[in-house]
Formats: sequence, C-alpha cells, structure tokens
Amino acid sequence: MAASSVVAPEIGPADPLEQLRTAIRELHLHQGEPSTRTIRDHTGKAISHTTVAAVLRCTRLPRWGQLELVVEALDGDLEAFRERWKAARQAGKDASGPSADPAKNSLPGVSGENSPAPENSVSDGPVLDCQAPGDAVADSSASGGRPPDQALAEARTVAAALLHLTKDWNRRRAVGQPLPGNNPLVLSVAFSPFGLLASANGTGTVRLWNPDVGELGAEPLRGHSGSVWKVAFSPTGLLASASDDGTVRLWDPAGGAQVGQPLRGHTSFVLSVAFSPDGRLLASGGDDALVRLWDPATGRPVGEPFRKHTQAVRAVAFAPNGKLLVSAGDDGAVRLWDPVGGGPAGELPREHTRTVKTIAFSPDGRLALAGNDSLVRLWDVQRQRLIGTPLRGHTGGVRAVAFSPDGSLLASGGIDGVVRLWNASTGESVGEPLRGHAGTVRAVAFSPDGKLLASASTGGHATGDSLWLWRMIDAYAPAPDDIAALRDGLRQIAG
Repeated sequence: MAASSVVAPEIGPADPLEQLRTAIRELHLHQGEPSTRTIRDHTGKAISHTTVAAVLRCTRLPRWGQLELVVEALDGDLEAFRERWKAARQAGKDASGPSADPAKNSLPGVSGENSPAPENSVSDGPVLDCQAPGDAVADSSASGGRPPDQALAEARTVAAALLHLTKDWNRRRAVGQPLPGNNPLVLSVAFSPFGLLASANGTGTVRLWNPDVGELGAEPLRGHSGSVWKVAFSPTGLLASASDDGTVRLWDPAGGAQVGQPLRGHTSFVLSVAFSPDGRLLASGGDDALVRLWDPATGRPVGEPFRKHTQAVRAVAFAPNGKLLVSAGDDGAVRLWDPVGGGPAGELPREHTRTVKTIAFSPDGRLALAGNDSLVRLWDVQRQRLIGTPLRGHTGGVRAVAFSPDGSLLASGGIDGVVRLWNASTGESVGEPLRGHAGTVRAVAFSPDGKLLASASTGGHATGDSLWLWRMIDAYAPAPDDIAALRDGLRQIAG
C-alpha cells in the first residue's frame, strides 16, 4: 500500500451513511482493492478480517475504532473520514430519535454488539471490540430490574473489556514507511549518537539521512570502488565504512569528507566493522578470515591480526565494557578476543548448525547471535552458556540483529523479508512482524532514543523501497480512570 496519505474523495449529495460508504469504497479501490486479510495484517491483526469486510461494506455505521484502523491501513485521511463518520452518526440519531436501537447503527464486534462506539474509542493501539467503559457504567445504572440473563451478558461484556485492556497493557507496535529516494541494495544501516542515519549501498556509496523528516541529509559519500558492506559510528560521531574494495574508510558526516587515508591491510573484501565503546579502537573482519584492530585517530593497525577463523568473518562487536571483542563468520565459530592484550580469549560452544551472520551486544552484556539456521540465540558470554531457548519465528536465515538502547527489545531481520521484534528478557515475540521489504533484510538499527528502527534490504531496487524507517509506538495503555470505571460497572451489575 502507498505510504502517502489518501484524502477521502469528494462525494455528491446523499445521506451521510451513503457518503461514508462511498468514500470507503473509493479509498479501497484507490489502493488496488487489497484483500480483507491483507488489511487485517496492516492493522497488526487488531481486528479480524470479517470485521474489515463489514467496515468495507458499511451497510451499518461501523464503530469509529474499527473504521479508524481500516482507514489507517489503507493510508486514508483520518480527519476527513472522522468528519464523515460523525455526520453519519448524527444523522442516525436525528432520524431515529432518542429511543433508537443502537444495534441498528453499529457493526457487531467481539462483544458488546448492541452498544454504539464512542467517537474517542481506542485510537493509538489495538481496537477494543467491546463497550466503552463509560457506556458500560451508564447502561448498568439505568437498566434497573434486568432479567438475570441480561445482567450476566452485560457482566461478560465488561469483563471481556477489562481482560482485553490489561492483556494489551504493555504491547508495542511499529508503524513504518520507506525513505524516499533510490536506495538499491542497502546492505547496512547505523545511527550516530546524535540521531543521524547512515546507509551503505551495493553501489559503493554511503548515504546520510535526517530520520526526523526522512530526507537525504547530504550528498552520498563516495570513495569506495566496490560495495559497502558495513557502516558504524563511533561515540563521537566518526563514521567508518567497510567495502569489498578491501578498505575501511573514515568519514566526517558533518562535512561529508573522508578523514585520512583508507585503512588497508585486508587482502580481500572487508565485511564488518565496529568501534569500541570509547572510540579508541576500530575492529574489522574480512573475507580473508582475519580480524584486525585499528587506531582510528592515526589510521594505523594495532597489533597483529587475529587468525583463528578459517572462513570469512561476517560480524565483529565489542562488549559494552570494551574489554572483549567477539567475531563470527562462515566457519560457524563465535570467537572471543582480548582487544587490549591482543590475543584469543575463548570460543562459544557451537550451537548454531550453520554460518553465523550477525551478532549484537545488549547494554548489559548479553550477546545475540543469528545465522543460516533461522534462529536467534542469546548468550551469557562470561559464563559461555545459552540464555533461554532460541527465538523462533523467521522462516529463513537471519541476517541482522540489534538491541534497543535500553536493552528491552531485540530486532531481527532475514531472508523471509520481515523484521521481528522480541522481548529481550522473556524471548516472546512483540507485536506482528514488520512487513514491507521486497527482499532479504540485511540490517536493523535502533535510534539512540529507541523511538525509531531502521531496516534495510537488498530487495526493492526496482521501486526504491529498500530502506525503511519504523516508528515505535506504545500500544493503548488504559488510564486508571478507565480501569476504575470498568470495575465499578462490574460491581453495579453484580450487586
């Protein structure tokens, strides 16, 4: 679906419900008539596909929360549709009078099917297909002398609302769109400590972005003669890039200029690069199976290269305290190095059955590994033992992992073209997979404040959507007054 907002079309004279119905149909047609299941998936499965179908038909006035999710999934103009919905609701009240049966003007939901939805029902998270708390209390106090089965039905409705609210209390979701511009074959992304976004391309350039507005921040950084496989920022904002031209280059993002001479030492492609937490060391790994250390201030190598790997080194990462360097690659080995003493410090047990493609440290020192076996594993590096069970969900090899700055979330992306979010403490999946990439997701990175997630893929080169930016959104967190109202409603019904 298009990322740009679509304004509700102008409709000729008709009753307000017919105007709303026509606007929904025109919006659906404008977006290529996606299936109800596709629309459901774009809502994060907050509503069922049958509810989507009912909203699209609009034979009766839908709840605003349901309509809002469908319009948002179709990239429609929410304000325009809100006004049409309000007009249709008012027209229904005027035509029917105060004794109108609300069931005639609302779509059935999961529960509370006979209650009209308030305009301000859930808007920034999963929709609640049930009575609003205020309605539940009003109904219970005004009905007096209800038959027992009616009171039981109302109690179940309010209980379902309370359960749904508490169940979704801590859920999160992400809303994203591709960054504009031609972004072919994006192989790596990284955020600077100041929020600048860098992307590395298979075309040999590095591009800089202002993630707040999604616009290209400067001309591409040119100098490499081959694909750029990895970019990384130092704590001071210095940018490093690794390329299959055999070099690592340093850049000043503010001026867009290269800093010093290319770092030469690898005899083949350079596939990975990472700064130490204090920025005084730079590590690189290459197709020559070597791990090298550099002094970024002088551009000179530090010590002899580390030689234990037998195949290409795909990933390098420093522990948060800077006292340990980890490398992984095509030989399936995850090796530990002492960057200060300059020697090997061990190897993690080989739990992965195939190549390890990506590694990342959390702020508290946990290590995430992933590779061709489609699993993400978390490690306690100091004790050299697994943490919990592998994270399962990807249907192909995993190519990228990254922790959020606070360590609460882990993002992963892979051959299946989706980005997944995980609770880094429990290993549980968070929200629905983030879909939009047309090919393998090769990189993910969180912004310094954790509010943005960038993902990059080698697909989408024909449409220019290889680089996506996702905004992390906390799901609807009910106010204490809402919970209190629900509980009061339950007490009144039961009493």
